[in-house]
Amino acid sequence: MGAVFRPGRFAAIALLLLAAAAQAHAARPEDCRTIPDDGARLKCYDRAVDAPLRRDEPETAAETPPRLSLLSEIWDISSDETRRVLHIRSHRVNYFLPIRHSDAPDSTPMSPTMGTSAVDRVSPSEAKFQISIKTRILQGLMNDRLDIWAGYSQQAHWQVYSDSSPFREVNFEPEVMALWRTGRDLPGGLTWRFVNFGLVHHSNGRGGAQSRSWNRVYAQFGLEYGDDLALTVKPWWRVPEPRGTDNNPDMQDYWGRIDVTGLARLGEHGLELTLRNNLRLDRNRGAFQGSWYFPLYRGLKGYFQLFTGYGESLIDYNHVQTTLGLGVAVVDWM
Repeated sequence: MGAVFRPGRFAAIALLLLAAAAQAHAARPEDCRTIPDDGARLKCYDRAVDAPLRRDEPETAAETPPRLSLLSEIWDISSDETRRVLHIRSHRVNYFLPIRHSDAPDSTPMSPTMGTSAVDRVSPSEAKFQISIKTRILQGLMNDRLDIWAGYSQQAHWQVYSDSSPFREVNFEPEVMALWRTGRDLPGGLTWRFVNFGLVHHSNGRGGAQSRSWNRVYAQFGLEYGDDLALTVKPWWRVPEPRGTDNNPDMQDYWGRIDVTGLARLGEHGLELTLRNNLRLDRNRGAFQGSWYFPLYRGLKGYFQLFTGYGESLIDYNHVQTTLGLGVAVVDWM
């Protein structure tokens, strides 16, 4: 069977050949002299002069944005104009631990005013996750140093490996904050970045013997050493409640009265160490949590969590245990 002539294919090939020929025979200044029309001759000269300049211009590489310091990343307090109102961002680290194991699960939660509550058998292994967001609601107050924030955190303990997979405990923590940017240099290479005043409500939304709630006023001080090391110190004061309605009057004796958190960026890894303490010489109690974030996939980090002490959750505020968890996290400051 003879070859079939296809006009469309021939036309396409012809156009490609013409384009290649035109590129190979780019206009040269001496070729423009014979053009009689002044305007056409001027355009010819422009093309002849500009063509090699455009080809020789190097491509501009995309500039990498400068890396911000730890507390600047967390609180969006850089000196440029990136601060935005009502822009949702992470507050604490958002994470999901599909496996978290306790050496001493709390099977008999106890309140000093309501006694012990009966609960179903608690498995030592469960899932745990946290959702935590905040947004700036006012900015640039008091000579552009004060911002007002609103935040919300929710932590859940899920008995996913038990029958019917109930949620053992869910904690709710809305808060409002006033962050004052200080930016003062201190001895030893430290920088005092901010002081943050907050009012927080913390509860598990339950009633009776399993009710856990309290309100606090706190002051949080943020310090940095270079861009990759930071320390926050946060003492608080519990807002008093009427004696007849306070189910957990000893909350501070176990949960503590202050926490200190250290943050470090180590290449592609991150460390977060938090210590809570009740500041009592007698019956000293508190807790320690260590978090290691490591590369996993793009913005998703692997997450290993160690907790030991009192108050991993509100229902366990007066129960001591050690837990280990492994999962994933979204970490804004890495």
